[in-house]
This record gives sequence, structure tokens and C-alpha cells, in this order.
Amino acid sequence: MPTRLAIELAGLLSEVTPPQFKRVFYAGSGPKPMYKSCRMVRGYWDVCGEPNRNIIISRDNAYHGSTM
Repeated sequence: MPTRLAIELAGLLSEVTPPQFKRVFYAGSGPKPMYKSCRMVRGYWDVCGEPNRNIIISRDNAYHGSTM
């Protein structure tokens, strides 16, 4: 269940971001957002019927995500 502060922050973020960004995703530490976003993108393409679209392009030797 989101806290009141998380909901307020999401509202403030929605005011300063472009209108196509309709969701806010919070994560607690450095690697978690990266891993979660990769899983969400892969899940999205799977639902769209394109499970082969699973290549993630990143920086060479990037710290977060190196285990993927």
C-alpha cells in the first residue's frame, strides 16, 4: 500500500514530466531499478507477442546489471 508521501511525490513528479509518463516506479537501492526495469521491458514484449525482443543495450562494463 503506497504511503501518503509516496503518493504526493508521484503527483509532483507528474507535474514536471512529459504527459506520456503516467506511472511512477520507486525502488530502494541502486541495482533494483535496473533489474526491475529489465524485467518489466521483457514482460512487456512478451505480452505484446514479441518474446524475442529481449536484448538490453547498456554501457560497456556498467556496474548495475553486470550479472545479466
